[in-house]
Amino acid sequence: VNYDLMVSTSNFWTKHLYKKYFLAKDVENYGYPRNDVLFRKPDQLDLIGVDLNKFNMLKKAKEKGYKLAIYSPTFRDDGSDAFSSGNLNLEKLNIFLSKHNIILILKMHPHNAYVYEDLSNILNYGKDFDIYPVMSLSDMMITDYSSIYIDYLIIDRPIVFFNYDYEKYLEKNRKLQTKFLDTIPGVVTTEQEGLEKAILDHLISDIDTHKSERNKLREISYEFFDGNSAQRIFRKFEKWQK
Repeated sequence: VNYDLMVSTSNFWTKHLYKKYFLAKDVENYGYPRNDVLFRKPDQLDLIGVDLNKFNMLKKAKEKGYKLAIYSPTFRDDGSDAFSSGNLNLEKLNIFLSKHNIILILKMHPHNAYVYEDLSNILNYGKDFDIYPVMSLSDMMITDYSSIYIDYLIIDRPIVFFNYDYEKYLEKNRKLQTKFLDTIPGVVTTEQEGLEKAILDHLISDIDTHKSERNKLREISYEFFDGNSAQRIFRKFEKWQK
């Protein structure tokens, strides 16, 4: 497909991704509309496609002083995840979170084979619901090899990488675009004890060791930090109509 327009976020991604791998007449650094909600209080239109019951539950928890962390891993070809493979113990993790007034939001990939029941401090957010308005409420992101961390960079909040199967992932699933471990802007951990420590450091002790690395990647990844990406794209559409 040869596109009339592709939307990028910065000169860096335009050069190293969009112009390198896609056919497009024009590439513009307008920013991604899905990230606009991260800069404002979600309104009625922002909440289309959102699990409203859980969004409101999390909003109330935030008002009561709970810290919110999102765990959003990518998928494995066999459909497994950190819980089903035994690398995270759901009940043990829930006890840890309840001790520290932290709620963990599970946003599993749509292709993930497993769905988990809600616990007191672990909330399973539906795989097919929009997570971005919930991200605006959150205090940190936990992921692995998912590109969602690039979106999360724009609001400069801590990111932890739970890479319990790094070697296996490279061998069995897919190759990563870059030298992943050399470029990711956050704590990398491979087992539950390390993940719990990283959560405590960031959300309770306010220890943020990778803020500088995050900011460096953030600055090259985004031209705009204003929540007006959709507006810029709409203006482009208006020019096409003239």
